[in-house]
Amino acid sequence: MGSTTSNTQDISTEKGNQEKKLENANIKLEELHDVVKKQILIVGSTGTGKSTIINMLYNNDINCDSCKEPAPVGDSSDSVTKALNYYYISKQQISLIDSIGLSDPTITDVEVVLKMKQFLSLSVTGIHLVVIVVKWGRINGPERLNLSAIASMFENNWKEKAVLVLTHYPHEFSEDHKIEDNEIKKWMEKDEQTQKFISGFSKIIVTENAISRQDDARRFEHFRKRLLKELNDGVASSHEAIRISPASWDEIIVAVLFKFFEYFRKPARKIKDIMAALANQKFQTYGGFCPICHKGIELQNLARINCEHSFCFKCIAEWSNQKQICPVCRQTLSVIKTHSVTS
Repeated sequence: MGSTTSNTQDISTEKGNQEKKLENANIKLEELHDVVKKQILIVGSTGTGKSTIINMLYNNDINCDSCKEPAPVGDSSDSVTKALNYYYISKQQISLIDSIGLSDPTITDVEVVLKMKQFLSLSVTGIHLVVIVVKWGRINGPERLNLSAIASMFENNWKEKAVLVLTHYPHEFSEDHKIEDNEIKKWMEKDEQTQKFISGFSKIIVTENAISRQDDARRFEHFRKRLLKELNDGVASSHEAIRISPASWDEIIVAVLFKFFEYFRKPARKIKDIMAALANQKFQTYGGFCPICHKGIELQNLARINCEHSFCFKCIAEWSNQKQICPVCRQTLSVIKTHSVTS
């Protein structure tokens, strides 16, 4: 009985604290350093397979179902990243940031600045690894625009903590990398701009992540398995955050906007007019699916219990009023742990 009383007090105290946090749904991004150990920035144009890579990392799995969520995949409008999306892996305290790609022709200057402001806010807690995703082949204008935007935000040596992933690789898989290394070498020799683009990355990974094709499923599985392992190794070895550019936030935003206007030949607007249009924009976060309500968990609503399963706080709080076991693994429910991200 003594143990039961103590557990009930723990749950009750956490409920009271979290209910105060849920009064307002806006996250103070500067407080994420209490929650997140590492942040991984993933950048890529629509159609490169970026979302599949995010899903593989989030689920730590390569099967087709795990590659399809939580980030939308495919060429539909749902898969186009208009603003930063934030996928939080609570067990490892790692976040995946998707992404500040600026190369979609439908994007507006307001969306560009929104992405920039969100990214710069998140950078306060540190970016530990950058993953650039491009298609195998000629490096075109959109990819160079994305890379120049990234370069504006970090110090000059940022590529030393960045990985380049080349998707849609058309050649054979080899266990020892020899075929891939040879193809990369031949590919670089074709184009001086390509050489300049990919030089300096800490690692280059080629892959073919197709999840809808069945004609060569075994080959795709080999590539996905190796990609996931090498990216996880990169995350594990990234101990220090990449240094952000010493320029002011306004200077960084203006520099990126200039590149954006120049590339798409769009008429430039005053920064103050763009900022005024951002008043009601929201920052999307994701903490996994709740096993109780089967909906996505927003980061400010995320709660974990002593067996490390995650839920919406309100769902697990209501559940604990009726049952003192985990809905997933049936272990005794003793503590509801919430994060220090306040509203």
